[in-house]
Amino acid sequence: MKFPRELRLKVARKIADSLNRSGFPVIVVAVGPTHAHAVPELPIDLRKYNKILGNAKCDASRAVRKQLPGRIWAKRDKHRMLRNPKEREDAFLYVRDDQGPSAAVWCHQRKYTREALID
Repeated sequence: MKFPRELRLKVARKIADSLNRSGFPVIVVAVGPTHAHAVPELPIDLRKYNKILGNAKCDASRAVRKQLPGRIWAKRDKHRMLRNPKEREDAFLYVRDDQGPSAAVWCHQRKYTREALID
């Protein structure tokens, strides 16, 4: 599945909006041609994590269903727990800056510094 360029920001925004509405802060979401990355604050419990992220992916899928019918997400997504402020900062910078020129990036409006990422 490839995300058309004109839908990437819509998908990124929908993921961020869905997570935020559910009470889970999101720092950054990037959607490229073939996949998405996000840095949200989600529960450690894997079952809860998967349900929350699954709901956000469903919301994003519904938002672009007319343009992209069928399955848009691969099975068995990968996730990594960010255990300290340095890992969180590195993940934020990677998702924001290193997804290539065609990626659409949604970023929380607050300026992110190492100190802000600790909060």
